[in-house]
Amino acid sequence: MGKIRASRNDRRPAVVESLEGRTLMSVTDPTTPTLLIHMNGNGVYHGSLFDGTPFVMHLRNGAADVYQIDNRLQLLVGATNKGCTLTLDGKFILANVIVSGLLKNFKAPEATLAGVLSVNGSAGTVLLNSITGSLLTTGSLGKLVTGSVTGTVAAGGAVGAITVGSLDNATVLSGANLGANEQVGGGDDVYTVGYIGNMRVTGPITSSFVGVGVAPGVDGVFGTPDDVTAGAGELKSLYLAFGSDPNSHFTAGSFVHISMPYRVKLPIFDPRFRAI
Repeated sequence: MGKIRASRNDRRPAVVESLEGRTLMSVTDPTTPTLLIHMNGNGVYHGSLFDGTPFVMHLRNGAADVYQIDNRLQLLVGATNKGCTLTLDGKFILANVIVSGLLKNFKAPEATLAGVLSVNGSAGTVLLNSITGSLLTTGSLGKLVTGSVTGTVAAGGAVGAITVGSLDNATVLSGANLGANEQVGGGDDVYTVGYIGNMRVTGPITSSFVGVGVAPGVDGVFGTPDDVTAGAGELKSLYLAFGSDPNSHFTAGSFVHISMPYRVKLPIFDPRFRAI
């Protein structure tokens, strides 16, 4: 059994976007989620998944339905106009996390995102252990810090900073709204101006794509010669501690600074980097 605790000084949010009519279904498991608790306002919930895995959830300025499905944690969150802050302590797997409104901070340093963290709005700081699923925002993304990424990171607006441990079959996009199906393709994607201020990859990069203000061409696949500009796109600073394999590609309207085991001189004469 979980328990919820709230401070006497905590106040109920003045405005919370409606959670009615929203459903959560796991990408990897179609069974019905089990509601553990509904949180509203500011509080702390101590809970555990059905396999006994403990977790602690801190919520500020929002409302949240907390589910478990197939021993994974799943959240449906509505933020106040001040922006919601979520901190999750514990080592577990996250299924889908659906957020309506501004997500100021989302910190789950020991959690693996296996489903989709979808923010209908902008996100400030996102901290995760690893991403095997997708992190999607319709607005900007302030800062992402995570370990390995084998899935997708896509921001509809600008990205301030990204620090990741490694990229393997990963896609990282700025200026990309992937639509209702939350995937590249499907006819509902919207591509526009992009910006990444600083991107650091401290480990290996294999078969991955980073695009800023870019749209896939007629083949619908990123990283091929028919990729096109979706407007101005700047990748200001790119640091690759170990470089990348030849199957990885970086495409933007312009690059300002690229650092690998050696400094890349501009203009670029390396097929992995393409300015369009």
